[in-house]
Amino acid sequence: MCSTCGCAEGNLYIEGDEHHPHSAFRSAPFSPAPRPSAALTGITFAPQRSAAGDLHYGHGEAGTHAPGISQRQMLEVEINVLDKNNQIAARNRARFAARKQLVLNLVSSPGSGKTTLLTETLKRLNGRVSCAVIEGDQQTVNDAARIRETGTPAIQVNTGKGCHLDAQMIADAAPAPAAGG
Repeated sequence: MCSTCGCAEGNLYIEGDEHHPHSAFRSAPFSPAPRPSAALTGITFAPQRSAAGDLHYGHGEAGTHAPGISQRQMLEVEINVLDKNNQIAARNRARFAARKQLVLNLVSSPGSGKTTLLTETLKRLNGRVSCAVIEGDQQTVNDAARIRETGTPAIQVNTGKGCHLDAQMIADAAPAPAAGG
């Protein structure tokens, strides 16, 4: 999928169908000068070129394209965002460790059975282990409702267009420690 506009054609190649403006297989009408490798935040990137010198949008360091911003600039922004997420995640881990909480992250494709696995596990643990769930979904509360039916408290986080819960969402959703605890 094209990460700029969301079209499915960005990574799809059908021979003879190179007309889409985001096609990763569209050849450039010229051969640009070779670009040198560049170091960015301690990571060395070596741009790839085809033998014919074709320019393929979306096949650079960032794997995407956007008007007015270089792929190196996109990477810098993404690295900064991911670094901030890593810092928040480290605080989350420290917070959970201080409270002696085992925290698991279930990630898989939609419809793969995560909620079924979780609800069946929670039923078996009910009364034996104290559990709680932070449930992420783009729009619905259906999975959180299924989890609550097991007797386990669940907090629903709707992400809108996002497909996962980032560290800040977890920090915001995790219950605050009780007074004096």
